[in-house]
Amino acid sequence: MKKVIAFAVAVLLMLALSVSSAYAANLIVLKTDIDNVKTNNKYFIVSGNGQPNTTVELILNDNLNDKWVIDESAVFARLVILNPGENTLLLKAYKGDQVQIIKGKVILTKKDGIWQITITAIEELIKSLLK
Repeated sequence: MKKVIAFAVAVLLMLALSVSSAYAANLIVLKTDIDNVKTNNKYFIVSGNGQPNTTVELILNDNLNDKWVIDESAVFARLVILNPGENTLLLKAYKGDQVQIIKGKVILTKKDGIWQITITAIEELIKSLLK
């Protein structure tokens, strides 16, 4: 019985060590707030800093939006084009066996008024000309 208990404790310790070594809370630090943010601008900048040579994946609504490696400057900024309504952002940073995940939600609200109608019309015209 003592051998079974010792074996179970050893297995639990090994699992705890492997889980704790795989998670890193400090690979990246966001400067941009992505926690239930509301905006009426479809262009949203995600910025922050992190450890050099860390790979970062920016996932927007379950689709890979961008992927990069943080350079020696340790700072990064990426443009995200939001969809109307709720947008789920997930940043996955990894370096070696360390992984950090940051989740957030950004809500694109409607802009009212003539300026937004004009901007939308111009964007649609440009898109149709480029096809």
